[in-house]
Amino acid sequence: MTILSRAINSWIRDGDFAATTRIDYGLTLRRCAETLGLLTPVADITGDDWHDVLIELWGHTAAATWNRNRAAVQTFLAYLGDAEVCDVKLPKLCQARKIVVDETKARDPEELEPLWDPARFALRERALWRLLYESSSRAEAVLSADVENVDLKRRQARAVIKGGRTIWIYFEDTGAALLTEYIGDRTHGPLILTNRRPRNWKDRLPQDRAPDGRRYRLSYDRAEHILVENTGLTLHILRHSRLSWLAGEEVGTALLMKISGHTSPTTLLRRYARPSDKAVRNLFDRVGKPPGKAQ
Repeated sequence: MTILSRAINSWIRDGDFAATTRIDYGLTLRRCAETLGLLTPVADITGDDWHDVLIELWGHTAAATWNRNRAAVQTFLAYLGDAEVCDVKLPKLCQARKIVVDETKARDPEELEPLWDPARFALRERALWRLLYESSSRAEAVLSADVENVDLKRRQARAVIKGGRTIWIYFEDTGAALLTEYIGDRTHGPLILTNRRPRNWKDRLPQDRAPDGRRYRLSYDRAEHILVENTGLTLHILRHSRLSWLAGEEVGTALLMKISGHTSPTTLLRRYARPSDKAVRNLFDRVGKPPGKAQ
């Protein structure tokens, strides 16, 4: 008989995941396990039970959050089937939700200025948010970065993105200055850290622990919660806003793909690389002026 907590720990420990995926999947499954019962035999948990716990925990959240947590559960159930522990599937009604692209959510640079204000936000938040904005990178990639892979002189950092691909994240002088101050004398370990030891620290991987042994790599869910609670914005809006601004500056598709880590120009142009409202207003201001009188 395999109990739920043991199955989850084995999967998280042995699965072939990127670092941030391992953290996020672990957080999702452990929250589910706390509701379903840590000592419950996995064979006794039905697909409807899994659906019910997903609804209870994330039924009210945005489509992207629902989809991310649903995917974690679905992948775990597939693992149980492959391991011949049990054959359980989510019910048909437990579907991924459609993500509606909101073309108004990109923010102009001036609107984001308060995020870099030291009088309002702590150094960690300013460094993380600025890095996310300047790099146009996925939050998962930035959060997976380690100190030893940050090159402050060249203003770049090596990180792992969706699918396990390793890429360079690029940032500017402001981001480099904030990172220099935030990193301090650290030479290795996770780049962005929790402020204190998290409740689930015993389940964290050794590579997610800071050299001081007290702090750990900041998770996506926690980083998202902090930004939403303090600003009403999401981590993804920073990426979206930057790409929209760059598109408005007429940066070419190939360069946008290199900066953002996209492999599909179609996805980039359809969802992200839309000129900002400010770029449109500037265009209208420019072309709408009456021609000057001939001398």
